[in-house]
Amino acid sequence: MDMRLVTLNMRFGVGSRILGRPAYDVPFSTRKLSPIADALESVEPDIVALQEVSNPRQAQRLAKLLKMGCVYTPHRSSYAFDFFEWGLAFLYKSKLIDSANRCIHFCEEVRYGRQALMVRVFLDRIPVTLVNVHLELKDAASCRMNQYPIPTIPNK
Repeated sequence: MDMRLVTLNMRFGVGSRILGRPAYDVPFSTRKLSPIADALESVEPDIVALQEVSNPRQAQRLAKLLKMGCVYTPHRSSYAFDFFEWGLAFLYKSKLIDSANRCIHFCEEVRYGRQALMVRVFLDRIPVTLVNVHLELKDAASCRMNQYPIPTIPNK
C-alpha cells in the first residue's frame, strides 16, 4: 500500500505576503486558494493535513478544488475570537470511516487551546488512522509538558 501524505501550514490562507505581520492581520482572498490547490494537486496527495486553516469554508473550498472530502475542527477557545477563527483540517480522496477531535493543550491565561484532529480512512481497503496537530513553538518545552494524552478513536 502506498500513501502520499502532504502537510501544509496555511498561515490562515494568506501565504507568505507581509511575513512580519501576524497572518490574521493580512487581508484574505479566496483567489489565493487556486494556487495552493494547484501546488497540492501537482504532488497528487491521497491525504492533506492542513494547519492554520482560517475557517471551515476555507477548508471546504480547497477540498472542492481538489475534488477531495474534508474534515475541519477549530482550535478550542473559551471565548469567541472577534476577528478570526482557525483550526485544522484533513482533505482525503479515500472513504472516510470516522473522525474525532481532542483538546491536547489549553492555556487558562489566554483562554485558548490546541486540538488534535484524527481521521480514520480506508487506503486500499485497509483502515488507517491519522492525527493532525499544530503546536505553539514559542514555549515548546512547557507546551509538551502540558499536553493531554490523545485517546484513540474507538473501534465501531
